[in-house]
Amino acid sequence: MAYLFFLFTSDKSMQCITPLEMHKYSAKVKKILADARKYSFYYDSIKLHAVLVLIGEHANTGIDVGRHSIVFNDRGWTFLLEQPTFVEIKYIFVYPEHRRTGFFTQILSLLQRQKKKIVVCTQERIMLQALIARGFQLDGHSLDGKELAYSLPVEPAEPAK
Repeated sequence: MAYLFFLFTSDKSMQCITPLEMHKYSAKVKKILADARKYSFYYDSIKLHAVLVLIGEHANTGIDVGRHSIVFNDRGWTFLLEQPTFVEIKYIFVYPEHRRTGFFTQILSLLQRQKKKIVVCTQERIMLQALIARGFQLDGHSLDGKELAYSLPVEPAEPAK
C-alpha cells in the first residue's frame, strides 16, 4: 500500500483512500464528481482520471501506474500520484466556504514529510500564485504542453551536529 496512505491517516483531520479499496474509492469519486460538476471544476478530466486509475490499478496490464490516492476532509479533496522520486498533486479542490483556511498548506506540510519533490501542473492563475508563494519553482511544462509544471524541491537534510 502507498506510503501516502499511512502518512495521511496518521493525521486525524484527513482521510485517505486508494483504488485498492475499490468500493470506497468509487463512492468518493462519485462525491467528487458531483462537486466538480456543481463548482465547474474539471469534471470531464477528473472523471477520465478516476476511470483510468481504477482500470490501471485493477487490470493486470503490467503497466506501473504509480500509487494513486484521494486525500480529503470537510474542507476539500485532492488526487495524488506517488512515484519513487516525487509526488504529483493531480487535482486539488477547496470548498468555497473553506478557501484561505489552510487546506492546501496542510496537504503540502504532510507531503513534505516524505522528503520527495512535489509537482503540480496548472494553468490557473490563482493556483500559480499559491505555488509561487509557497516556494514552488517553474520546472517546464506538462507532458501535453498545456500547463506549466511547478515543483517544490526536497529540502536538504540538516547537517548532523
